[in-house]
Amino acid sequence: MALLPYSCGCAGQGFLNTNPTVKSGDRCICANDYRNICSKGPDPCSDTWELDLTDYVENGINDSETFELVSFDDGGFSSVTVSSAGILNVTTSGKGGKEYKIEYKVSTVEDGVTYAVNGYVYLCFKNLCRGVSCPDGEECENCTGDCVSSDVDLNS
Repeated sequence: MALLPYSCGCAGQGFLNTNPTVKSGDRCICANDYRNICSKGPDPCSDTWELDLTDYVENGINDSETFELVSFDDGGFSSVTVSSAGILNVTTSGKGGKEYKIEYKVSTVEDGVTYAVNGYVYLCFKNLCRGVSCPDGEECENCTGDCVSSDVDLNS
């Protein structure tokens, strides 16, 4: 398998493509990055969110690919899974207004040769405290956007 910086259809699709493309002859496979707008993202605590990664993959080698989770940022999620069919599911446990990275791998096999590339999902959580003004002695709670006493441990 050779990793070549070769454009075969991923660039110009309206997605960020910073990843290498794997080429097989004049055909290739590539994975586009996904990045959301924080205000449209999931809530930071115990929210579930799903993305179909097949929408971000260009496979010109054949019509069969397999997905797997490679890694994800600690502290942002209580659960991250990627099905072999390319469905990403997360449960959040991070900080509002912060972006977290998930790396996945997509591969396909042709004539006994595996072609694989990694793609990235950059997921930013809603900041529920944005625009919240709390009275003296209170702070905005990350998970609810409510004002709570400053004596409360907001990290638990």
